Amino acid sequence: MRCKSIEDEKKHLSKNPIMKCVLRKFKKDIVHAVYLASPKKILDIGCGNGFITKEIAKAFPKAKITAVDIEREKIDYADRYNSSGNIKYITGNIFNLPFKKSSFDLVICNEVLEHISDYKKAIEILAMLSSKCLLVSVPNEPLFRIATFMRGRHLRRFGNMPGHINNWSKKQFVNLLKPYGGVIQAKTSTVWNIILLEK
Repeated sequence: MRCKSIEDEKKHLSKNPIMKCVLRKFKKDIVHAVYLASPKKILDIGCGNGFITKEIAKAFPKAKITAVDIEREKIDYADRYNSSGNIKYITGNIFNLPFKKSSFDLVICNEVLEHISDYKKAIEILAMLSSKCLLVSVPNEPLFRIATFMRGRHLRRFGNMPGHINNWSKKQFVNLLKPYGGVIQAKTSTVWNIILLEK
């Protein structure tokens, strides 16, 4: 799965000024949403190579962060290049995590649900693990696909990224998450939707 790890690395370390600007805004918007939750214990599921996790760790140095990804190579990369004294990186699967109910006051899941066929079960698990807040982001469709297509990528798939099996607009995603808590913030960050819920 090294190719996926490289893609994640390329995206976050891109020298393209537009990509850098879009990702800078996304990270800033995620950190702001975390600020609204004011957490002490954070679980970041699907942390990838740890770029966003590290941004959160820098902004909240007193928070204890457990960051999980299914790919060992991504966790190894995160440990090596995006470590922090308040982050613990582990390998794990969202459907088989070793945590008890309400173990964290904030559960984060960025750019994961679009890849999961049983996304409703995944959301139930996220909500179950949180005692207070849930922060979730997914691509903002159809804008994400249009932007991908305009960049000349995945043209045969009309801009739909490989592995993206679910597509939601902001309204659709908010409606999907509403049963799991009150919406504190529903924000569009260029090509992503960021939703913060309070249980």
